[in-house]
Amino acid sequence: NAPPNLIIKVEAEKIAGGSDPNDGYGILCRADRDENSDYSFIVGNDHVTIGKFVAGDRFKTLDSAAIPAVEANATSRLQAECSSVEGQQAVHLELSVNGNVVADATDSKDPLLTGTIELFVYTVETIEVEFDNFVVKRSSNPS
Repeated sequence: NAPPNLIIKVEAEKIAGGSDPNDGYGILCRADRDENSDYSFIVGNDHVTIGKFVAGDRFKTLDSAAIPAVEANATSRLQAECSSVEGQQAVHLELSVNGNVVADATDSKDPLLTGTIELFVYTVETIEVEFDNFVVKRSSNPS
C-alpha cells in the first residue's frame, strides 16, 4: 500500500487513436485489485473526471470539467493529489493539467483509505498513450 497522502506526477501524451468520447487515460490512487476499487483521475478527449469505483457499484463521478487545452499528440503534465482529511474520514482528490487545477473533490461517503498507485489507459477503440517522468511523493496535507 502507498502512503495515505500523495502527489503523483506524470507526463502523458496520446500518440495514436482514441477518437471515441469514452476513451481516456490517467492515474489511479488507492487502487485495490482484490477489492476492485480505486479513485480515478481521467483525461479524456475534451474533459477530465475524478471518479470512484467500488466493486458491485457503478463508477461514480466526483467531479468533471471540460478542458479543451488537453490536445492529442501533445505532452500534458498531469498531477493528482490523493490525501486523507477530516481525521481520515474523507479523501481529498485534486487533478491538475499543465499546472492548472481542473477538478477537485472530497469523498466522505465510505472513502477508500488504502491502496496502490497505477497508470492506466481505458479504451473503446485502440489508443496508445506514452507516460514519462513518473514521480510519486508524499504531500504535506495532514491526515
